[in-house]
Amino acid sequence: MEKEENSGTRKLQLRALLKGSIIIIMAPLMVLAILVFWGKLLWETAILAALGIFALSVLFVRPYLTNLKALTDYVTDLSLDKKANPPDLTFLNNVEELSEAVRKLQDSWEIRRRQLEARVAESRILIDTLPDILIMLDRDRNIIQTNSTAKGVFGGKYFKDNLKRIVEDPNVQEKIAQVMSSKKIRDMEFFMGEPFNRHYILRLNHFPIYSPGGISLIIVMHDISEQKHTEQMLSDFVANASHEIRTPLTTVIGLIETLQTTAKNDENAREEFLKVMQGQSERMAKLVKDLLSLSQIERNLHTKPTDKIGVPAIMEEVCRNMKMNAEEKQMNIEFNVSNKLPKVPGDKGQISQVFENLVSNAIKYGYKSTSIKVDVNVVKNNFPEETSLREYDNIMAVSVTNMGDGIEAKHIPRLTERFYRIDSARSRKISGTGLGLAIVKQILERHSGALKIESVFGESATFKVLLPVD
Repeated sequence: MEKEENSGTRKLQLRALLKGSIIIIMAPLMVLAILVFWGKLLWETAILAALGIFALSVLFVRPYLTNLKALTDYVTDLSLDKKANPPDLTFLNNVEELSEAVRKLQDSWEIRRRQLEARVAESRILIDTLPDILIMLDRDRNIIQTNSTAKGVFGGKYFKDNLKRIVEDPNVQEKIAQVMSSKKIRDMEFFMGEPFNRHYILRLNHFPIYSPGGISLIIVMHDISEQKHTEQMLSDFVANASHEIRTPLTTVIGLIETLQTTAKNDENAREEFLKVMQGQSERMAKLVKDLLSLSQIERNLHTKPTDKIGVPAIMEEVCRNMKMNAEEKQMNIEFNVSNKLPKVPGDKGQISQVFENLVSNAIKYGYKSTSIKVDVNVVKNNFPEETSLREYDNIMAVSVTNMGDGIEAKHIPRLTERFYRIDSARSRKISGTGLGLAIVKQILERHSGALKIESVFGESATFKVLLPVD
């Protein structure tokens, strides 16, 4: 095939050379013919002169044709967007303007090409940096293009395929049909089930101009899962808080009414009821205190502490204060700390509150006559899942371990939710409000720290506080 193309090219070049030479010798041939006709020149001499003129014309035409061929190839390469160097038009002295115009064309073409490439790259970067999912469809709902957010959420395997593989919801498909026909924007809320389990606001918009790539529809998916989760948490919080306050309040009101009526003159009942009322009042007071504490922590959540605190000293003081509570259950606290630990940025009062909560829980939920192990040391940051700690090399790790019933794995992710209890009856029996670990989580979030919970069900539970070390 290549030999045939080269042969065809040579034939065209030869034909152009002959044609150009013949055009050049036409005038001399006419002069020779006139001289022969008038007897001024012999036929033999005229033929020899014609052959000589033809040979000279070939030598003269060939370099010009070579320059023209180079110019043609150059323009062809530019039209095909190939990188090409301007040709050397040495023998086209009479078309210097053309040579200069070709050079300017090449410069302009290169500038325009770079500008176009830069704009395409900018558009691609802009699309990929959008936090929302962007999907572009053709008329048949095949996916033409997506951004990196979409690929990160759904995975690349879904793309270059039909949208129905990702979104099977008939309401979404109906909205797409409406947009295709009416060419008007449509918005809708949409929950994507397994395996994604996310809430989205979908905006569907018809592509406003003709697209050579076949783009007909643009879908933007804004994730509102966190907003939905927050709304649900707020709803649950109001319901739970109301319930937690209403239960002891109802008990107190009922006992007061009894004391005012049937048990008005019963000394034994009065003494017993007053004890119950005191316990319920203390429970409500503790709940209100925890709610106020949680509210205060949230107000200062984005104000990072700047004081330097000694974590081992704080934990040692907490263990000392909790010693009496532990001895009531014949438990002892084993405190282990590494030497020469650095200070960390923190709020002493809030960090004390964290440790008090964890040690108190260890005592409450631990078996009688067992030990509570408290360890404080600095470790290398091997917690890539904790985004707040990623910029730190070293971590202050404080772990509190007790021997007890432990925690089932299914409960661990929800332990820091407000009012979440594994066993509501048991928690109330040991005066739990369900807010302790929620407070711990918020305090650690303010300190750019984290809480890790590990447990062997039926044996032990470990709560590990992670604080960044500057």
